[in-house]
Amino acid sequence: MPGVRGAYELPDRAYPESIAVDPRTGDIYASSFRTGTVYRGRPGTTAAETFLPAGADGRTTANGVKVDANGRLWVIDHVRNVVYRVGAEQLADALAHGGQGGTLRDYADLGATKDPAARNPMTLNGIAADDAGEYLIVADMTDGDLYRVTTEPQPVVHRVTLTGGDALDADGLELHADTLWVVHNKGNAVSRWQLTADGTKAEPRHRVTDPALDIPTAIAHTGDRALITVSQFDKNGPYGTGTPAGFRIVEISQL
Repeated sequence: MPGVRGAYELPDRAYPESIAVDPRTGDIYASSFRTGTVYRGRPGTTAAETFLPAGADGRTTANGVKVDANGRLWVIDHVRNVVYRVGAEQLADALAHGGQGGTLRDYADLGATKDPAARNPMTLNGIAADDAGEYLIVADMTDGDLYRVTTEPQPVVHRVTLTGGDALDADGLELHADTLWVVHNKGNAVSRWQLTADGTKAEPRHRVTDPALDIPTAIAHTGDRALITVSQFDKNGPYGTGTPAGFRIVEISQL
């Protein structure tokens, strides 16, 4: 795949699941599927550090992280089907105390929105925030559904109407204006969707598949760089046995 090179090394056996960029600072945040740890990488460095330790609030896995325009960090926990919110003040406090972010609080419980007759249980994964920070798009990877969650004090949750495709195996989302990118892990693919202005409907426009992505789990753009988490979930992870190489985030120049 053209233009692929290493961007950040991750500690231990991270099995990275998601990535986000804080547009104000350029800091990147990546979450661990295996432990729930959230890592932070600073601009100008190549090694990420622990930001939110595993297990501090019962969080043993973290399937999605996103920073919105208001500096809030959103974290998905697929085991409990909840979204956590970390406000700008909490982020600043964590930075002032050596990166120890403390305990997260539930923001939205999506479990009640799942159709009881659905074939598969809900498995929340990717998460994206609109440019204004007014709503989130969250993926249910098992049935390929997308959900719109408002960022109001009392969140409102609705399923997005998808026409001409689905978000099956969606493992990472990114949203800019009316364009949504969906990373499909088992398919080693990235699809591009067009959303309506209010984020309630979506149609697929393009799809790229490449085995070199090695089960990608997330995408985030910063400037002209596209950052992709390479999970290696098929190497002693949830999708297979084997020995993984060092865990990292790659940079793709042509995407």
